[in-house]
Amino acid sequence: MADLRKDFKCWLNTHSCKERTAYEYVKRIDRICRKLFNNHCDWEILAQSIHPVLLLYLLCPTQTPSKPADLNTICRLLSEKNIFSIIKKFFDDYRLDIPLNDFLFWLWNESKGKRLNKTALLKFYQFLQESECHAIDVITHKPLNFEDIRNHLSNVVTRQDVFYIEVNQWANECNAKTVKPRRNIFTGEPSDFLGIQDSADSLECSPKTFKRIVKNQYTKRNEQFSLDYDDNRKCSNIEDIHTYLKEHHHPSHHTYPNGAYNLNSKKNWCDAKKAAEIIGCSVSTVIQYRKDGELTYTDYTPRHVLYFIPDVQRIRDERQKTKRRKKKH
Repeated sequence: MADLRKDFKCWLNTHSCKERTAYEYVKRIDRICRKLFNNHCDWEILAQSIHPVLLLYLLCPTQTPSKPADLNTICRLLSEKNIFSIIKKFFDDYRLDIPLNDFLFWLWNESKGKRLNKTALLKFYQFLQESECHAIDVITHKPLNFEDIRNHLSNVVTRQDVFYIEVNQWANECNAKTVKPRRNIFTGEPSDFLGIQDSADSLECSPKTFKRIVKNQYTKRNEQFSLDYDDNRKCSNIEDIHTYLKEHHHPSHHTYPNGAYNLNSKKNWCDAKKAAEIIGCSVSTVIQYRKDGELTYTDYTPRHVLYFIPDVQRIRDERQKTKRRKKKH
């Protein structure tokens, strides 16, 4: 019989996954097997039951709720998604050591590392899909109906409630960027807190850079952030994120008529190199314009400074006019 654990790790390595990341995904699957089946080696059973397990993990909120979700709410949500019967049958068929209600409460309210667990399970599901059908049927002792799984996934997974935060307004010459937090999966109300990934997305940086920014904030004794380095827990207040975005938005106070450009577009911004190309000068000259207050810019991270293109174009036009005047004299 094939070794699913070993084959999965090899598959990750052949799909541009770093060795350390592949190791982490494998250990995540081990922990899921240990929690469900009381044995980290039961990868074959997990492959058999990938349908209900994947649906369960994808449907649960990534961030731990501020108030524990009660079982009635959880069961109602599963019923609304038409998967409660699938989950219950899975627990009944395998006679798991942990009762269904206990597992649901733990998964929703106490489980750690849910974002990475979801990613690991999605990778494992993709691995099963891309493997030889006959080999998987032998391993699982039954054919896996990937069409049914895909149909349920389309009902359960949405871009907003599983992955990314939504931008409410991009920065412009007057106003700072604002974001909308992910809505609570139960109440539909937006959360007051953002996880590390969403906080990093808001600042247009990596989670690693976001943690470094927060660490520097604490070093400077400016505790704007309330950060927990565990990815599952709420770490940043949305108001603190907006405060940071506003403090790192530096307007030049030049205004533009309505309709001059798209007010709500990320395309209105460029880096120093692009700004220098537009103006026809060096990067150091662009930086000097910035210091003189002639350019609207954002510096969410020290290495990611963006300039407002209408301001850049204004300076280019002013330089061209000055050159024409000099030629006349």
